Amino acid sequence: MNTQAKFAIGQTIQHLLFDYRGVIYDVDPVFLGSEEWYEQVARSRPPKDEPWYRVLVDGSDHVVHSRPGNFKLATNIALMQGLTATDTILLEPFIAYRITGPEAIVGKVTSDIIEMRGTFEPAEMSEGQFVLQGRFPLATSMDYAIRLSGLAGGKAKMTLGFDGYEECPPGLGVEREYKGISPLDRSKYILLMRGAITLATT
Repeated sequence: MNTQAKFAIGQTIQHLLFDYRGVIYDVDPVFLGSEEWYEQVARSRPPKDEPWYRVLVDGSDHVVHSRPGNFKLATNIALMQGLTATDTILLEPFIAYRITGPEAIVGKVTSDIIEMRGTFEPAEMSEGQFVLQGRFPLATSMDYAIRLSGLAGGKAKMTLGFDGYEECPPGLGVEREYKGISPLDRSKYILLMRGAITLATT
């Protein structure tokens, strides 16, 4: 007997067997309905000694009582469907930096920043030292602290902080295949392989 609820009130779910979506609004520790309801409605005959969920079904004005084994989180499915159904923009993280170091290397540092697709404000000079502030993409600057240390002989200092996202220039983004079974690929659902659901045909 397992009365520990796996899902929480307010969580969006999708039924694995009957493919409806809904929101959990209450949880019973075990099945508390009538035997008549169980025989007529609980077609998959789920165990009665597990938590049962009261679900407000999407697009309807009635509720459904079900058990955790029938659910999967709908968030990843909704996200994948949204990304494929709409125009999406690839963003990349940017880093704000502040670099201090010997005045002799300021020209090389600014050249490096331009190469990294970064920007900078006019350098401040004082007593043989410079201060340079600006921002650059994380993707191009991940090893710059090491490169800067080598360039300055260990006499430069760089502080960094997250500074939001910018649209990634065309051709610079990297696409990777989805790892594991895609939430959009219903042909890989284990319940399909077991014959519990079928794919719709046109």
